[in-house]
Amino acid sequence: VRIYLKPRVSLIATGDELVACGTKLGRGQIYDSNTPMLLAALKSLAIIPGFVRRIADRKNALKAALSKAIRQSDIVILTGGVSVGDYDHAKEAFEELGVKKVFWKVLQKPGKPVFFGKKGSVLVFGLPGNPASVHACFYQYVYPAIRLLSGHKNFLMRKENIVLKEDIRSDHEKTLFLKARIDRSQKTPRCEALGHQGSHMLSSLCRSQGFIVVPPGNKILKKGQKVLFHYLPEGTDQ
Repeated sequence: VRIYLKPRVSLIATGDELVACGTKLGRGQIYDSNTPMLLAALKSLAIIPGFVRRIADRKNALKAALSKAIRQSDIVILTGGVSVGDYDHAKEAFEELGVKKVFWKVLQKPGKPVFFGKKGSVLVFGLPGNPASVHACFYQYVYPAIRLLSGHKNFLMRKENIVLKEDIRSDHEKTLFLKARIDRSQKTPRCEALGHQGSHMLSSLCRSQGFIVVPPGNKILKKGQKVLFHYLPEGTDQ
């Protein structure tokens, strides 16, 4: 019988402004929504991270946490710090730790500044800080990697071409991952993009069953035509 070890996963969130959910917010602070969201997503894959940290925007602190995570993990997930702001130290820390960049930045929305690299056999994912970006990038990139390392043959998100319920405008250069639901009240299922698509908005994540994938092109996808739909694991009815 062929068996697979569960991949060892570490999870690090960066940001001076982040505080644990339930803590009283101070001036300039926000709740760390990414860590509990990713912990829940990993739990659905039967993964309990062995190393979970929240790190301030200090390169040395981030570098120390990443170094420890890389030593004891098969997959490292970092949220925040991967863009080009004054306090975004992740890319520099990766380089100094010897993480070989595979790609950084993808023409997609949300989640453009996503990073993927490797150090030896360890996979390192640097996800943006905004929660909708983290959610999209996790399921498009990290989820397939975890399933592949766990021995699944069908490791990608389940895909289907589904009729649009309403018109959607594409972006001229970016692929869009629109949070969406499927209406099955009629004979032909129809998908519709949800409101509140901003990368900082959490409310639509609660209702989403997956993503409508809209290729770039600056055109209108018409109601009634078919589009590619990526199912979230918890959004399927199979």
